[in-house]
Amino acid sequence: MNDFWQENKRLLTLAGCGLLVYLIGWLVIDNLYGSKVASETRNVSSYRTKLNSERYSVENRNEARSENEALRASLAALRERAEFVPRPEFVLPPGSAGVASSHYFAMVEQVRERLAAAAGRKRIVLPQGLDLDMLQTNSVDLIGRHLAALDLLDRALTLAIEHNVKQIKKIHINLDPAFSARRGLGPVEETTIELEAVSAPDTITDWLQATQTTAFGQVLPVRSVEARTARAKQDELRLKVTFSVVTLHLSEDLVAEGEID
Repeated sequence: MNDFWQENKRLLTLAGCGLLVYLIGWLVIDNLYGSKVASETRNVSSYRTKLNSERYSVENRNEARSENEALRASLAALRERAEFVPRPEFVLPPGSAGVASSHYFAMVEQVRERLAAAAGRKRIVLPQGLDLDMLQTNSVDLIGRHLAALDLLDRALTLAIEHNVKQIKKIHINLDPAFSARRGLGPVEETTIELEAVSAPDTITDWLQATQTTAFGQVLPVRSVEARTARAKQDELRLKVTFSVVTLHLSEDLVAEGEID
C-alpha cells in the first residue's frame, strides 16, 4: 500500500479533491433546489395518474352531445336563412365537367327568350342580351357560380316584369373577389347581381316587396338599395339594387351523437 501510495499519491489526491468538491456541490444544490425538484416530481406523478384515469364523466359526455346538437341546429337554421339555393336546372349535374359550358349557354338562351317574350308583351325594356357575356372558360366552379347568379337574375327580372317595372337599364354580375384570390374563399362567399331600374315609385316598391316574399320558394337577398329621382321624369325613380347569392363554407365536422367515447 505504501508503494502504491508513493507511486499514485498525486492521482489519488486529485481524485479525492474532485469527490469532495462534487459532494459539496451536490449538498449545496440539494439544499437550494431539492425541495423544488421533489415538488415538481410529485406534480409529474400526479399528472400522469390523472392522464391514466377517466377525465370526463357521463354528465360531461351528455353536455357535449347537447351542445353538439344545438350547434348543428344553429348551423342548419343559418344555412336556411342566409344561403341561396339554386333551382335544379341551374345546378350542374355530377360529372358535367365536359358539358358545363354547353349547359350554361343553353340556360342563358332559355332565360333570355322567356324574359324577352314576357317583357315584350308588356312593353318592358330589358338590356340587350341581359348584359350577359358568354363565358370563355371551362372551369366548372366558375360556371356553377354564374349559373346560380343567372337563377337569381331570372327570378328578380320575372318579378320585375310581373309588377310592370318600366325598364331595366343595366345588369352586372360580380363574383366574390376571394374566388380568384390566392388566400381562397372564406366562410361566406357572396356573388352580387347589380340591377338598375327606372319606373314609378309605387311600381319599384311593389317589386322590391315581392323579392322579399317566398314567391320562388325563398327570399331574394338584397345587399343594398340606392334610389333617386330620374332625370327625364320627376315622377319616376332610378333604382340601383344589388342582390346577393350567398354560399356558406362553414365546417360541419362536428362530433355526431354516439361518437363521444
